[in-house]
Amino acid sequence: MSSRKTNVDKEVNSILSKSSTAAERRLQGLKIAILYSSIEEYDVAKQYVEDFLKEKPTDPQGHKLLGDIHEALGDEKSALVCYKNIGKYAETLKYWLEKCENVFPKSCTTIRLKAHELAVARMNADHGRQSVHQSELELHIQLIRYYMNTNQWKTVYDVVLRLNKEAKFEDAIIWFDLMQHVIMDIDEKTPEIKQNHEYNILKLYILRNYAYLCMGEADLKKCVKALKRFDKYLKEAISLNFNDYIWLAILQESRSQLFYLAGVIIFKKTQLGLLPLEDAQKFSGACFLASLSFDPISHTSTWIKEVKFYKWWWMQSYDRYSQVGHLLHTLANGNILELNQSIKSQIMTIQGHKQICQILFEDSYNDNLIASSFFCNAREMVGSFRKLKPVTLENLREVDEVAFKVHLKNLSSLVWLCLQYYTADMNVQPNYSFLKIKNFPFDIQDLPTCMVDKICQVDILVFLMATVQCTASRIKCTDRPNQETGVAQSFLFPVCLKQKLCTEDQALWWSTAYEFITNSSKSSVKQTSLRSFFVFGIELVRLVDSHGLSLQLLVHIAKSLDAKAEQHISNEKRALEHRAADFWNQASSLIKTMERENRYQLTTSRLFKEPGDTDLTQDNFNHLKSEVIFATSLIAMKESEYTKAVNGFRQINSPIAKLYMAKALRGHWEKSLFETTDSEESLSSRLRFLLEARSNLYELLEIIDKEETSQICKLKLQ
Repeated sequence: MSSRKTNVDKEVNSILSKSSTAAERRLQGLKIAILYSSIEEYDVAKQYVEDFLKEKPTDPQGHKLLGDIHEALGDEKSALVCYKNIGKYAETLKYWLEKCENVFPKSCTTIRLKAHELAVARMNADHGRQSVHQSELELHIQLIRYYMNTNQWKTVYDVVLRLNKEAKFEDAIIWFDLMQHVIMDIDEKTPEIKQNHEYNILKLYILRNYAYLCMGEADLKKCVKALKRFDKYLKEAISLNFNDYIWLAILQESRSQLFYLAGVIIFKKTQLGLLPLEDAQKFSGACFLASLSFDPISHTSTWIKEVKFYKWWWMQSYDRYSQVGHLLHTLANGNILELNQSIKSQIMTIQGHKQICQILFEDSYNDNLIASSFFCNAREMVGSFRKLKPVTLENLREVDEVAFKVHLKNLSSLVWLCLQYYTADMNVQPNYSFLKIKNFPFDIQDLPTCMVDKICQVDILVFLMATVQCTASRIKCTDRPNQETGVAQSFLFPVCLKQKLCTEDQALWWSTAYEFITNSSKSSVKQTSLRSFFVFGIELVRLVDSHGLSLQLLVHIAKSLDAKAEQHISNEKRALEHRAADFWNQASSLIKTMERENRYQLTTSRLFKEPGDTDLTQDNFNHLKSEVIFATSLIAMKESEYTKAVNGFRQINSPIAKLYMAKALRGHWEKSLFETTDSEESLSSRLRFLLEARSNLYELLEIIDKEETSQICKLKLQ
């Protein structure tokens, strides 16, 4: 039986165990049928979906799935009957839509129903061949195009405003590609709306987001065109006389976003091999400094809590500040003050500003563009305009606590953020203080269970640590200039340029985890079709069955968890220590297997790969073995397993091992006082513990007198 089938069977048993009656079990049939369909167990899936339709005979998703199953089994006639049955749902949907339109015409629920009605109508016209499980994005794009084609411009504006105020589809470029055309048409069809400040905030949001998302596209001309459109409108927006504090705050943030995006485009030219990195660093640095002249939107502003749309602006302001701050520190190479002064004196001048405009806009840079451009006339690009304060890493740690939330569903972006604090040369990964997920359990007690609703923050942390370590190791091993661009592999471009910092499988697991955690996926098909892969990832970070992690990675994660535990208290500290112990014990088991079988073999399809992780030299192996023995001995000592601890410390010839062996022997002696009688043999045994402990301490004192290593200095303090 395949592991995928086993996982699905396990999930199905869990689903059915929560249902107390036959009717309740039949109602779970659709969910179960989707699970079995995802692994092509169509006969089993057919039985479950038919049971479901006995309870809900007019459910369109049930008929659609049954039709898909018949088609997969080669029964096209039965499939067509099922697809036609979907039409029975259309009249019910139309009835409820009319009710909603009368009572709540601008509600997101009404908009969603209308979009779904159009999809069902198209599906019926196509005999059910069009998927009933179209994404929300596809449904809403169809709806807006329908309203535009029927010249319902007021409705277009109401729908667009409502959806964007909810920050719907904020990272979908196809959505904002449509939105920019929508606002151009609205400007033309309803010119009076230009005096509405809410519409102008919407316009800033659309043009900024479209420009930002274009940065990840390969087409440089498309990026420049999007930036010019945002730049041109910003010039118009500044002249608008809206005495509204929300408008003024968002307008100021839009200005800083424009400077940031200008710097990103310059780096994009370097990424494409069109501009030397040395020039990009200077000119992008000037744009970033201009962006930093504006602080993020204050978290004390009460208006950011009014609607999701305003909170989005607040979070983006922190992310912008985080990005430019970290990039400037990278460019400064440790001397941020010197970089600031150099850029201000050499680049942030009238002539330097002109050079940047020429680099950005190339052939289109002329008098007409200058007249309509905010950027080309921006005083912030001249260093003498405003005193620019250097941002510190301490400032950025606080900023990153908000910026992290912007990228929570994008693993590559989170890895970028972590790599601002960690390199492969470090012994352990630092405490990523920004990695906090509210209203989400830190740990769970029953680790062997791999139910989806049992995932916890420690699982997420372990997965992120493993990904960061693999990426950092790859960067270190391939840190040579790219042949086309001349840029070193270790150089981290801005996040929106979509530099790949994780594998596709790692990114897929993370995005799936995000959907399960936040319950943001409304499509049961999408949730269940990836469930097996998701469970596999949970099993991996919990070391269930065949984990496929290298010895090096097991040790690294264990050490990093221990280091993080030292900075926590109470329950969180114990949870981290417990998970670290699991990794140390797994590493110990792997070492015993390697020594017994005299080979080191890892599966090629493993999720986490480091360069050279299969080529373990004897010296590296011995070093890792010593670390594992010491750690597992320390764990044994904490659990009062003193015999095991002493036997482990005896195998390690190091000063710190001697110290802890003395402590373990003393613990052994104290424990023996309560467990043995006062016979001559027991007294002799206790005396041996004390004498051996004393002997280890004397040896340690001799070493301390002779050496001055960092390890010895630590022992002096103990």
